[in-house]
Amino acid sequence: MTSSIAFHASGEGPALDQEVERFVQTGADRARLSVIVEAKASQRSLRAPVFGRSPGAMPQPRPHSREPSKPAPSSSSKLHLNEIGKALENFGIPEPPVRLDSAEAYVAELSPREIRELATSSYVSAIRLNRRHFT
Repeated sequence: MTSSIAFHASGEGPALDQEVERFVQTGADRARLSVIVEAKASQRSLRAPVFGRSPGAMPQPRPHSREPSKPAPSSSSKLHLNEIGKALENFGIPEPPVRLDSAEAYVAELSPREIRELATSSYVSAIRLNRRHFT
C-alpha cells in the first residue's frame, strides 16, 4: 500500500476516488490520469445574520445586477489553491493544469508519483477522477 492510500484510509490526508487509488497502485510511471485536485476550504459560516426581519417575513428583492454573483473564496482557500498551483508547476507536466477558481480546484493530468506527492500536501482536500462526458 502506498503512502497516499495510507493517508486516505487514516482520514489524515485528502480523499482519493477508488479509480485514482487503483491508478496510483497499478499505473505505470509514465501513465497519466486526468484528475481534479481540490484545495482545502476554510471554515465558513453557513448562517447569515438577518437584521430587521421577523421570522415569517418575505425577503426584500435585491437590486438587479448584470454581473453574476459568486461567493469570494477566502484568503486561506486562495493560499491553498496557489500552493497547489506551485506544486503542479514544479512537476513540469506536459499539459498545463486548468485552474477552476469557483470550484477551488485544478484539473491536471498526473502520474502515479505526482498524485502520491500531492496526497501528502496539507493544502489538498481531495483528488478525484476527472470524468469526461461525451455528447
